[in-house]
Amino acid sequence: MKKLPPNLLRTPDVYVDEQVKKIFQQSGFGGIPLWTESGCTIFVHTRADIIETTLGADLAVQLEFEEVDGVPLIWLELEIVIADTDHHRVSIFLNILDDQAVSCLRALPYQRWIVIHWYDEKREYTGSSAVEWSPDNQEKVRKVTQQAQEAIERTGGGDFEEVINRVKKDRHLS
Repeated sequence: MKKLPPNLLRTPDVYVDEQVKKIFQQSGFGGIPLWTESGCTIFVHTRADIIETTLGADLAVQLEFEEVDGVPLIWLELEIVIADTDHHRVSIFLNILDDQAVSCLRALPYQRWIVIHWYDEKREYTGSSAVEWSPDNQEKVRKVTQQAQEAIERTGGGDFEEVINRVKKDRHLS
């Protein structure tokens, strides 16, 4: 992991922090993408011991796409690699019918870094880190966004909440 650029070293503003805590109170562990001054920013709610290990861990973020029952699912797969046999993953889904998610998708082709804000079990902000967002990922966002738009035009978009709840049941969230 490269050092977070100093201009991105901002704690979440008070309003965003309170909104994120409310979402985490309802949703539990996982992550949410929000448009902030830093572009598409990931807020992750996980255990304090996992957050602590991120200081020495390799972080990677990959963009994924899958169409499920006519619903285009786009997500960022955050992987925390502590050791060869010790990996944690957090899936951060973007509802492309949501303004925040659309803002994130629009920013990602131009971002060099994705800022990650970490929240522990008590939903307290504990720190930030960043992952370099490669040109390959920037290009992939354009392709995935186009695929999602085509799916929406073809199917009407489907029921995102129903599909996402079903998919989340099958995914382990750190």
